[in-house]
Amino acid sequence: MVCSNQKVIGKKLFMIMKISAFLLFCCLVNIFAGPTYSQSTKISLNLKDATIEDVLNKIEDVSEFYFLFNQKLIDVNQKVNIEADKEPIKDILDHIFKK
Repeated sequence: MVCSNQKVIGKKLFMIMKISAFLLFCCLVNIFAGPTYSQSTKISLNLKDATIEDVLNKIEDVSEFYFLFNQKLIDVNQKVNIEADKEPIKDILDHIFKK
């Protein structure tokens, strides 16, 4: 006859094993994850007195990115100067939205 304490211990041990296997799987996925397109893509732009909307459209033209924005929240008519030579998209966006 199996004691009820042994059943409880068995269930807890099984639950711990399932959680451990899940965490191990998550760690392995993170280890093997490589850089994505957005992290590795670098573009060159040279725009003077261009609106933010023009800059975003140009980025869309030369890359596979697509931007959605709310014109009530972002002043897309603001003028910016961009000189980027093979820079990541993130750095370019940081520059135009630094305010």
